[in-house]
Amino acid sequence: MSTTSRIPATIDALVSIFAAALPDVQILDGPPNVNLESDFVAVGWSPYADTAADAQQQFVSLGTQRREEDFTVACYADSYSGDTGASARRARVFQLVGAAETALRTDPTLSGVLTLWAEIGDTTLHQEIDDRGLVVGVTFHVHCKTRI
Repeated sequence: MSTTSRIPATIDALVSIFAAALPDVQILDGPPNVNLESDFVAVGWSPYADTAADAQQQFVSLGTQRREEDFTVACYADSYSGDTGASARRARVFQLVGAAETALRTDPTLSGVLTLWAEIGDTTLHQEIDDRGLVVGVTFHVHCKTRI
């Protein structure tokens, strides 16, 4: 495992954990490069964010042996249908985010990838009508803290 950053291993772990928590939902590792299903969750990507992850590091104590890494991973949950009924789409997209949050609460260290924890931080709701119909999405950030 990298001692420079836990971001690569964390993104891999999030993809696996979300796939297990949402077995009937398309889980993407990064930006979409396949045909999208009506419900999907992307890890390390949001159509409304410029970065996949953002990190800061600092030394834990005197010396250069251990650092604490604090970072966020951008994620995006999306639900669309051919109609314009917003209430059902909002409920569905927050159901997807809720399942991701429950998975993180169940395993906050991502099976040992992190030494401290991961949690869902800020979320932003997006609603628009495009050629597919009503699209409702939530950008959410997984906030992680670990020692490396």
